[in-house]
Amino acid sequence: GIFMIGAFVGLFMVTVFEANIFVAILVAMLVGAILGYLLEFVALRPLRKKNVSHLAPLISTIGVSIFIESVALLVWGPQTRSFPTDFIGGLIDFGMFKISMVQIIGLGVSIVLILNVLIKKTKIGKAIRAVSLSTETASLLGINPTLVISVTVMLASALGSAAGVLVGLSFDAVEPMMGVVIGFKGLAVLILGGLGNITGAMVGGFILGVS
Repeated sequence: GIFMIGAFVGLFMVTVFEANIFVAILVAMLVGAILGYLLEFVALRPLRKKNVSHLAPLISTIGVSIFIESVALLVWGPQTRSFPTDFIGGLIDFGMFKISMVQIIGLGVSIVLILNVLIKKTKIGKAIRAVSLSTETASLLGINPTLVISVTVMLASALGSAAGVLVGLSFDAVEPMMGVVIGFKGLAVLILGGLGNITGAMVGGFILGVS
């Protein structure tokens, strides 16, 4: 759901506000982060206060995603929208400048590499890894699990929104149900790359993308 919202935000930034694609991606990430916080606060945080199974958060997020997609269908309709671009010789023409698909892929790879450094080298990254292993142990070490989980969901949502813009740009198509297929592909990438392995997820995504 947030993936799709990010794509629509990017599309509207380009078409309505005439922003360049990089500004559109940044705004989409900001909106995604805000929605991620709301998702964590409404759909995930209440579950942590109860003795529920590990599948409960997954089911809850799927429910929220279905709700967002249904609202998007009511607001924007099922029709597919396109970015105002002309594909000429492998370039995407934005009038003032042109970018190639290779540059789009490079931007995606750069985001993944930055995330990898963030998780492995920074204080918040270490806190995220600690909470993922054990919230109780992390609490004893002075880490606030609620804050860390909120930041993690916001970060994931921001990256999902950026991915939505890039996918919409790559396929020149944005529509309310675009996140469904991507969600299934994400599960496949998770299996290929391994849970919690950013580099593995990137490699798995490339394998799935070229297959």
